[in-house]
Amino acid sequence: AAISACAGAGQWQEALQLLGRMQTPDVISYNAAISACAKAGQSEEALQLLDDMSDAGVAPDVISLSAAISACAGAGQWQEALQLLGRMQTPDVISYNAAISACAKAGQSEEALQLLDDMSDAGVAPDVISLSAAISACA
Repeated sequence: AAISACAGAGQWQEALQLLGRMQTPDVISYNAAISACAKAGQSEEALQLLDDMSDAGVAPDVISLSAAISACAGAGQWQEALQLLGRMQTPDVISYNAAISACAKAGQSEEALQLLDDMSDAGVAPDVISLSAAISACA
């Protein structure tokens, strides 16, 4: 809860300190710290936490990966965002939206439109955010 509070307040460094003080952080704690970094535009820190999770034997879930994809979107790291999306067994609309946004911010309109097709193929219905991000990529 404290790490989530830091994320909401934009205090990503404090979130990392709290995570570091935990003896055995769980997936929820890592997710909160990754989200804190993503919200603060600290994509490298978010990606490092994802690696740290795996090293600690904590399996990233859809929330972990979606938060990391969002961090990549904020930093214009569209290729890394697509790699993370590819690691997901069942991406959800939030994951796709973050990846489409990453492509849009990097001017990768073809990739963004391909993700819309991929969503439909996977049975994930695009929402207003998906379509807005795709339109933005084409603008």
